[in-house]
Amino acid sequence: MYQHARRISEAKIQPDEYLDVARLQSQSYRAAINALSLVDPKNAWITLPSSEASTSNSQPDDFSATRKNTRRILCHHIPLDQFDPNHQKNVEIVDLTTMKHEYMLVTSRIRMAERHPDQLQHIASTFFHFSHVGSTDA
Repeated sequence: MYQHARRISEAKIQPDEYLDVARLQSQSYRAAINALSLVDPKNAWITLPSSEASTSNSQPDDFSATRKNTRRILCHHIPLDQFDPNHQKNVEIVDLTTMKHEYMLVTSRIRMAERHPDQLQHIASTFFHFSHVGSTDA
């Protein structure tokens, strides 16, 4: 649910959709916080792949592409970097405190938007990307 909340912030939305989307993001953060609150505090954290790690792992496997038409054997190509002890994967560690902080930011924006609807465009633009009416963005 935490990753869902983060993905919501990357969505392109219309300014009039801000409150509904922000409330959905708030609920996602709340579900993640509730789940981590159930475990021992020293274990109340998660790891997420960083953007650098996720892009390096998404490269096509040249070895398997060249072997498509050959007979099957019982071994698989495993990249050397998975066995290299000096290779460090880029991960982000998110603890319960960080989640609570992000949840507070979202709920604060919601409260500001509810109290000052005339400033909705400005409040929402600090966090979400707006799709403009008539734009060709997909």
